[in-house]
Amino acid sequence: MDDERTTSGRARRRAKPLDRIRLEELAVSYVARFSTSAGKLRTYLQRKLRERGFTEGEEPDLDGLLHKFVARGYVDDEAYGRAKAGDLAARGYGARRVEQALRAAGIEDDLRQALEPGEGQRRRAALVLARKRRFGPYARPAEGDAEAQRKLHEKRLAAMVRAGHDFEIARRVIEARDVEELEEWVAEAAEPAGAQAQAPEAAVHPVSGLAVVPLTVTSGEDRHQFAVEVADTREAQARGLMFRTELGDFEGMIFPYDGTRAQSFWMKNTPLSLDIIYVGPDNRISNIAAETEPYSLDPVYSVGPVLGVLELRGGRAAELGIEPGDRVEW
Repeated sequence: MDDERTTSGRARRRAKPLDRIRLEELAVSYVARFSTSAGKLRTYLQRKLRERGFTEGEEPDLDGLLHKFVARGYVDDEAYGRAKAGDLAARGYGARRVEQALRAAGIEDDLRQALEPGEGQRRRAALVLARKRRFGPYARPAEGDAEAQRKLHEKRLAAMVRAGHDFEIARRVIEARDVEELEEWVAEAAEPAGAQAQAPEAAVHPVSGLAVVPLTVTSGEDRHQFAVEVADTREAQARGLMFRTELGDFEGMIFPYDGTRAQSFWMKNTPLSLDIIYVGPDNRISNIAAETEPYSLDPVYSVGPVLGVLELRGGRAAELGIEPGDRVEW
């Protein structure tokens, strides 16, 4: 019989075996719903073939199907890998967990090595985890005798190592005396602020097709220069930085408004953590939603009406000392 019984006793029709067309339809449906790698797509299709079988005489040409999807841009291992690595780092996971996740997704060795987090990214991810878990300088004052404190210290070190961090990085975070010391240690491995003079300039952005213009943030005696995409249409503002997996240190996007209304933004379909900077009618920053959570549907609001909203890589404002009251011009 083609039917099988469910636990309730009702008959459930068994899915038809796959042919070449149905197999490709399954693949299209999968990549439309999920961000994926070629390896993960292959694993999914192999599972479906085991479950349903294949009607045609020869084995299905999975290699050919995957090659076609890569050529069409439906599957991009580099983009997937960058997004996955960035998401894990933003959640506080270390380089070893990133490597394990990319290996499990079938990312090739050379690409995994190219996507390996640098020292600055490793330190920042460790800081994120410490802040989330209240480790190191973020912890409450220790209680108990010396032995109890030693065991707690070892337990926190082990938690950071399990999250993929190198032992030396974990120890440095756990034993930091205060938050300022830890942030300075992270900043040491970041790109020097003096490099801001090398901000890129281009007429049109190669991904979005939007115009790119210079933008300057004046913070005290410092002037920070960026090349930003201008989202000046309803469609461009609705899309924003959705689905983008990279944003350079001196890149961003500006959303111009007329300065008469407050605005709210969200992170739908956005894999990057962002600093969302609201610029008031006087061209000065009114408030900053820093290091927003990727993919979050929770809105973040401006304080009062805005002339523009500037989006930078998450954490960039803090790195450069950009804060409310600074002047923004574009």
